[in-house]
Amino acid sequence: MPDEPKYSFMMPVTRLGSDDKAGVSAAMQHAGFGPLDKFERFPYVEIRCSVPWVKDRGYLILEGGWRYHSWPPGWAVFYSQRIGDSAALRIVLENLTPGKEYLALVDCECIAREPNPGIQVQDAEGYSRIVPAHDGLQTIGYELKPSHNWGGFEMRSLNLDSWTFRLASVFQGV
Repeated sequence: MPDEPKYSFMMPVTRLGSDDKAGVSAAMQHAGFGPLDKFERFPYVEIRCSVPWVKDRGYLILEGGWRYHSWPPGWAVFYSQRIGDSAALRIVLENLTPGKEYLALVDCECIAREPNPGIQVQDAEGYSRIVPAHDGLQTIGYELKPSHNWGGFEMRSLNLDSWTFRLASVFQGV
């Protein structure tokens, strides 16, 4: 595998949702990455359980013991380690511009009672990271630069007592 590109990163952002652009932007700059304004203001695509597929933009695939919960119906899905093996979700992106930067912000909530809890994220280019998980809401940011007109990433739970997926927002670079 070639050297890992500089544009790939992960960051847990404690108690921020992807709709808190100022908070996410401050966290990105604190982590040593560029400002959020290098991405379009409105998402390229937003994927959630109530909207798992957006024509010509992307879709959601859930694997493992996921189940719907919360109000309104389909707003979030919940995975509990007690009902199956490691849960995984995939966000598949379509009609991307090769070489252009994209920023994915995934809102999730964890209950981490086991040692070394985390979420493993692997993108379509084959790069993988483990993001430490903590109790409560967190936003995981991932910047990618696809080499094809398709891309995406997979997230898999590691040592989590429970995990809730809320929303994935993907922004295109300007």
